[in-house]
Amino acid sequence: MMDQILIDYAVNAVWQIPLVAIGAAVLTRVGGLGPRARHLVWVAALVLAVALPAIPAAEALSVSVRPVPDIVLPVMTPVVATADTPTLGLPPIVIDPTLARGIALAFAAAFAIGALRLIRAWRSAGTLARASSAFELSPAVGDALAKAARAHRVAPPPVRLSDAIRGPVVVGARAPMILAPRAFARLGEDEQSAALLHELAHIARRDYALNLACELIALPACWHPVIYEIKAGARRSREIACDAMASTALGSRDAYARRLITLADTLRPRESGETSPALVALIGRGDLEDRLMHIIKGPRAPRRLRILAGGAMAAAVIAPALLLHVTPALAQTVGATAPVAPVPPIAPVPSVAPIAPVAPITHLHALHARRLVLAQAEPPTPPEPPIPPEPPAPPAPPANLAPLPPLPPLPPLPPAPPRIDEAQIRDATRQAFRAEAAARRALESPEVRRALAEARVQTREAVRRQVAEAMSSAEVQRAMEQARHVMDSAEVRKAIADARAEAATAAAEARAAAAAAAADEARETP
Repeated sequence: MMDQILIDYAVNAVWQIPLVAIGAAVLTRVGGLGPRARHLVWVAALVLAVALPAIPAAEALSVSVRPVPDIVLPVMTPVVATADTPTLGLPPIVIDPTLARGIALAFAAAFAIGALRLIRAWRSAGTLARASSAFELSPAVGDALAKAARAHRVAPPPVRLSDAIRGPVVVGARAPMILAPRAFARLGEDEQSAALLHELAHIARRDYALNLACELIALPACWHPVIYEIKAGARRSREIACDAMASTALGSRDAYARRLITLADTLRPRESGETSPALVALIGRGDLEDRLMHIIKGPRAPRRLRILAGGAMAAAVIAPALLLHVTPALAQTVGATAPVAPVPPIAPVPSVAPIAPVAPITHLHALHARRLVLAQAEPPTPPEPPIPPEPPAPPAPPANLAPLPPLPPLPPLPPAPPRIDEAQIRDATRQAFRAEAAARRALESPEVRRALAEARVQTREAVRRQVAEAMSSAEVQRAMEQARHVMDSAEVRKAIADARAEAATAAAEARAAAAAAAADEARETP
């Protein structure tokens, strides 16, 4: 019975947990959720991924385990469906009993190893807390920590130093404390404040207890690789939520981001090894870039349309895992080594009319049994098709009718228009485009440009030569001589002299008028 439960859980977890992880990733990316909502989505995805394989659905698919029996069971004993059993249009999954037992043992071993690792991590956290030493904060850092603790309505936690860690962590669910490495004492007050504000956000959110609960919940599926991706999503969203709370308490996102980079550079964690699941650490592995992007961008206002779209897409991904459930059926065999006691004779039974043999009912869903009976029933013989009636004979034409005149010949049909071949049109268009491109390339070639430049130069020189020839011609010389004679004539000289005299008279009158005006203005001025 226990083997059947473990096989059932393992078979369903193989394909249901990845669907849940994909749905949670789609909802957190498309939905545009805040840090706290993202963390809740990943925690809910972890719970659903672990609990869903154990919940049977309304419709069950059959998974048959083919035994190797020594003695076949009687007809009245429930048996297992064979490979020929119809199951909702899907072929049954056949599993050997030895393989099924091995899967159950591996499942139990993985569960035990995960539980031992969690217990060891819990004890290691207690050992770290007992082996740590007290650390006295500076007045500025202590005041900042106490102010943030009052804002979160929690008691200021003690800060202790340890040699076994590389970054600040929170230890303890009832009375939490902050453990820091020895290098923490050499940091500046700004970096110490940023680190302690982040750890205080973990304490205010009770992440230590929630993280421990998530580790306990994930134990049944700790063998599945996708479950680690779900826990990583919960861890990343948890750190981003604490960064948002710490940057708000600090009053500046940019300052908190710079201090976080300094902390990551100074207190760089080990590349090998894994952070204990019983601890809640400040700096994770490979999460710093994502956290810095969220800190710099800041919180985004949630949009209802994006949330609805992300929820619809996540529901579409998780729907198959919610509606389908694979139910394996384990067969029981009877050994042939045990001796069988003799059966006493039974009194004769009166003869009864023979009953048609019925196929054995399998230990499956009721819908499967009904389909099996319908499949084994003999199909009814189809009725023979009716014989079609003979067509009636055409009536004979009457004998007293005159023969019909011959029909005139039909006029010739006009010639059909030429068929347009689309392939030829496409080829001609391509050739035209190619010719145009070739002509454009030819016009843009250096030879053509050089020829055009030479033609321009030759044209300018020809124009200059023509102008020079025209200027040196006799007509131009004659026109210039005539113009000189006209300028030297008495009429032109007289007109120029008259114009000069008139200009001088006008200037004298203007000067006299200006002087009279100046004299009048001087007399009027007292």
